[in-house]
Amino acid sequence: MTRDTGTDWAVRILRGALMLFLLLIGFGVVAMALITVAAGVDPGLFAEIAGQPRDISPTNAYLLFLAAMAGGIVLLLLAVDFVRKLLAVLNSVRAGDPFVPANAVRLHAMARLMLVIVVGGFVLELYAHWIDKRHAVSIGIDSGNPASGLLLVLVLFVLARVFAQGTAMRDDLEGTV
Repeated sequence: MTRDTGTDWAVRILRGALMLFLLLIGFGVVAMALITVAAGVDPGLFAEIAGQPRDISPTNAYLLFLAAMAGGIVLLLLAVDFVRKLLAVLNSVRAGDPFVPANAVRLHAMARLMLVIVVGGFVLELYAHWIDKRHAVSIGIDSGNPASGLLLVLVLFVLARVFAQGTAMRDDLEGTV
């Protein structure tokens, strides 16, 4: 396959943006971990971050906070896996051969990852809301609009199918030549 130099600049820009995004996710994971540890060590800091708990011991309130932060870190790590798969697809585009079976598999995996991220973010937001209403421990999680994430999931599943069929068609065409 030949490379399309007309889109090389776009692929490079997107690759750079994704690398920056990975860096920001890494920073977010480290920041969340440090905040969680610091809040566990210093009850005053925990009260400043999440407020004074109601009808629950400070230790149990911290454990609820810890569970929410751990859930957020897991979702961020899933996002890292998503971006790494997207970078692999971009690398194949850059190499001039995007219609390979591996990309169909990657896109399908990306759809599943995004589904887990969207649903997990929604569940985490409900959990944080419940903690706030029940125990006045405010974590302030906003996962955004799940509809847009679910639309992305559908698009990724369709793209995975398109790539699988494109790969099969290319293989058939090469077999007839």
